[in-house]
Amino acid sequence: MINHCVRTVRLFLVVASFSPILGTGMAQTLQHRAEAEDKALGALSSALENVKRQAVVEYTGSCFKPSVIIAPSIRLDTSSIHGEDAAATLQRLLSKDRRFKNISESDGIFTIAQAGIPQDLLNMHIREVHFTEKQQYDPQLAVFALFDMPEVHEYMAAHRISVENSFGGFVSGPITGNPHLNPTIENATVLGVIKTILQTFSTNTHLAVYRECSASDGRRIIAITLK
Repeated sequence: MINHCVRTVRLFLVVASFSPILGTGMAQTLQHRAEAEDKALGALSSALENVKRQAVVEYTGSCFKPSVIIAPSIRLDTSSIHGEDAAATLQRLLSKDRRFKNISESDGIFTIAQAGIPQDLLNMHIREVHFTEKQQYDPQLAVFALFDMPEVHEYMAAHRISVENSFGGFVSGPITGNPHLNPTIENATVLGVIKTILQTFSTNTHLAVYRECSASDGRRIIAITLK
């Protein structure tokens, strides 16, 4: 099995960064919010696994130093969803969360997007994305490769977009016979590359999460993680 459990260190950053500034009580409150968000995303990923489908979910949150995004937990209705098809399952799961009224499907993957979330970065075109051998075999590392592409790097710099400072974990090397990406993906959007990564690692990866917030200094902070 591919070890693509590249866990964020977001919860650690919340406690370590906020305790001296806001006090332990507020830091713990933010940590609990982050834990609830992660738990809901895990439940959504499990639901997608049960119906053998994948999705990209996009939503906004609040920015906290140092470049950490904390968002309201997704409200899920997990009652009486068994036996329904994939689209009906997602509609029912998200029926309690007013942010996600429109669920679309293309290329065999659902998109669950909060109304009004910026799409410019996701829709930008990339001529070529090159993956190292490790990135070919690890979906989260493959996502990180996007930020190293010249077009993406230049666009983010020009539009003051930064990546959430929250990644860490353990990564395994290539294992013969495991799913893997081709060394290059050509002529695709950022969202298209994310979908290709999801499809390639469909056995263990069911959800791509795009989160964004507006920092007090005017920057946009974004994060793309997989579950």
